[in-house]
Amino acid sequence: MSDITTELPLPVKQVGVSIDGEGTIHVKPDPVVVDTANALVVFTLATDGWHFPATGAIVVTTPNGDFPYSAWTVKPQQAAILDLGNDVGEYEYTVTIVNNATGQVVSLGNASPQGKVYSFKLKRLPAGPAFAPDELRGWRLTMLAGKRFSQAYEVAGNTEAELTVSSRGESLDGVAPNDVFVIENTPLLPSSPAQQ
Repeated sequence: MSDITTELPLPVKQVGVSIDGEGTIHVKPDPVVVDTANALVVFTLATDGWHFPATGAIVVTTPNGDFPYSAWTVKPQQAAILDLGNDVGEYEYTVTIVNNATGQVVSLGNASPQGKVYSFKLKRLPAGPAFAPDELRGWRLTMLAGKRFSQAYEVAGNTEAELTVSSRGESLDGVAPNDVFVIENTPLLPSSPAQQ
């Protein structure tokens, strides 16, 4: 996919986004000054291991008519929003980014008394620092390969080398050693009700 800033015949205001070691989001410039109508404000994330969510990456929280459309995520580290620029003013906004890590299943944990498996030993891909105990609690785990491809789980807890998913959801039946997954610090969305 080509860069959105070269594809559209609009004025573009570039905004840099980074995350420090404490997890604090920094935006430059701040404030973002747009001095023309119909400008595209493009937020580019420069910190590896983080990305913009598919929706809601940039939300203007000040009531106004200058931002009639929701922001969209162009690619994992780029989001944009259209500023019509009809009214001069200051607008509050939020930036949401998601931390993520990829890994691989090394071996499955022991089965529950009901015969279901809810844990596995893991390794990070690429190799990285070990996770702190329960650092991943509440994060979403999505399988990227294997029989359970695209299945999402809620992480109930973890140690440095083992991860447990919530027993309230699906078990890990069908997950196998060498299956690859991504973990994101975003909650698991509830399933849609079944269609009748």
